[in-house]
Amino acid sequence: MDSLVPSHVSLGGVAFPLVVTPAEITVLSTHRNGIFTVLAVVVGELTSGDGKDVPLDQLAREGFNIPYVHARVIRPEQTVDELLDGLVNWRRLSGSWPDRSRSFHVDAEAARRSLVIPAEVLLVLVSQLRALRADVLAGRRQGKLDDAPVPPLRPLTPELEEYERLLTVSMADAWEYGKELYARGG
Repeated sequence: MDSLVPSHVSLGGVAFPLVVTPAEITVLSTHRNGIFTVLAVVVGELTSGDGKDVPLDQLAREGFNIPYVHARVIRPEQTVDELLDGLVNWRRLSGSWPDRSRSFHVDAEAARRSLVIPAEVLLVLVSQLRALRADVLAGRRQGKLDDAPVPPLRPLTPELEEYERLLTVSMADAWEYGKELYARGG
């Protein structure tokens, strides 16, 4: 048993930093304005909490909803207004807009931000972290991270910097600016 848990998992153009505790392996939540906080909560529930036994095919179809923690399959009738912060946050992480027709909207009461994440990315992330946790519990891996550096997050574009600035001044102005940014694909 000399293998360690990797320091991060790279999927969809994003390096997700990991954290290992005696209870779970999940996404590290201390990065850039809390975007990873929502993933830490939701992924933690799906890998070692109330959702740890939800089959991935069921998760893909139905999502996951318990009080205060949600991974909702996006419905065709959902508007940009309902998803905007999550759409912008995926763009911040990956550099591209998510395909709303094949994504989850994840949110948690404990997190200030939400995230629209491609379904394939969330399902593979959950699958990989469940497997890593099983390896640690079975003694096939040590319950600590390797020392590989986590790639840095991409720098914000000027448009995303403006969105973040507006969030601190006026949520309404940020919302209008974000909708305009999404509409033009910028």
